Formats: sequence, structure tokens, C-alpha cells
Amino acid sequence: MNSDLNMKKYFLLIFLIVTKNVLANSILPYKKYQISINNIIDTAAYPIANISSINLPFYYNKPINTFLADLADAYPGYVLGRIYGNEIRRGTMINVYYGNSIAFVIVVKNFQYINSFSPTGNFDINLFRQENIHRIELWNVGDCVYGCN
Repeated sequence: MNSDLNMKKYFLLIFLIVTKNVLANSILPYKKYQISINNIIDTAAYPIANISSINLPFYYNKPINTFLADLADAYPGYVLGRIYGNEIRRGTMINVYYGNSIAFVIVVKNFQYINSFSPTGNFDINLFRQENIHRIELWNVGDCVYGCN
């Protein structure tokens, strides 16, 4: 009986150690992913009038990274969407979203860093960001404000 009790204690101890390590290292890595209060931006404070004053043609034929860096300086808090296109498995566009229903659609036409076709539909975002911009569209609450010819 004493042996059974020791085995149960041993099993419980091993179980607790394994569970603690699994939770600490994979399921609950909360310290790695905490959002700093400094990174929270109220993008509703960006009226469309201000954002629409950006000289978008200035960024044509320049890398996407240039536009995103300037955008982050002037209007931080955007969310970068996934790469997509008009055709299945074609990566020609990427969206930049703000929480106040304002979005940019960045269009690439000539590719230097990635193949715009992928059988899986997966594209390298870092290489795509190096591509030159062909056109930028500006959308506000589902209506095209600029660049949607």
C-alpha cells in the first residue's frame, strides 16, 4: 500500500512538472507576446482627409517598404494583410488596414524578387515588400477614394 502511494506521488510529481513545462513554453508564452501600451494606436484619430493628402504617386516605382516606413512614421498602427491577386494563386496585391475602415491596396505589376504565381498561394512577405509599387488605391468604408481606375 505504501508503495502504491509513493508511485501515485511520483506520477503526480512527474505530471505536474511536464504540465508546467508545456504550459510555460508553448501554450502560455504570455511574456513573449505582451503588447506594450506604447504600441496601441487609436487609428480613429486619423481622418480620411489627412490620409488622403498623402502623395501616393510619389511612391510609384519605389519599394513597398519605403511606403510602409513613411506610413508608419506619419500614421502608425496599420495592419498588413496577406498577399493576394485577381487570379487564384497569383500574388500581385497587399492590403494595409487601419481600424477606422481606411485601407490602402498596394499593387505590384513587375516582379524582381518573387514569382507572382504560387501553386500553394503562399508568398514570402519580406521579398514582396521589396517589390516596386505599380499603383496604390485608397479605400474608406468600402468606397474607393483614390487610384481605382
